[in-house]
Amino acid sequence: LYLERYPQQAAAVLEASNAAPGEIVELLAALPDDVAAAALSALTLTAAAACLGALRDEVACRYLGHMPRRDAAAVARRLPAERRAAMLRQLSAPTRVQIELMLRQSIHHVGAWMDTDFQAVPQSSTVDALRRRLRGLERPVGELYLVDDGGRLAGVAAEADLPAEA
Repeated sequence: LYLERYPQQAAAVLEASNAAPGEIVELLAALPDDVAAAALSALTLTAAAACLGALRDEVACRYLGHMPRRDAAAVARRLPAERRAAMLRQLSAPTRVQIELMLRQSIHHVGAWMDTDFQAVPQSSTVDALRRRLRGLERPVGELYLVDDGGRLAGVAAEADLPAEA
């Protein structure tokens, strides 16, 4: 499915077509939650917020829960305050706390844009171990942070950069 493989490009096509939020939401409803969330994350913040606004809270919360926390916070910031509060109450406690922390930051401070949900692995990990770790995550991340024996950042391994499986 094009949307699954190329969420950025698909989002650009949807926005260029001037599709109404209701039309985009109908398309997203046919997709798994994680794919729909990736598509929402690829939309402009205004379009993503309009789409979330067109969804029932239950569905919107599922999508927010699958989005990278930074994206979820940025989109939630554009929702009316009452709706945002109602949706945040329905999220799991860890997800809600992470998003609320970002929402408390001024948009002019880096804290509003940082992602507090990251995965660190030893830099000695094998490629197969990295793949298993990525597959085992509750929600997808694009990269794993490699740390040395002292727990210090040694590098970043992007999923897209891993060698193809044999």
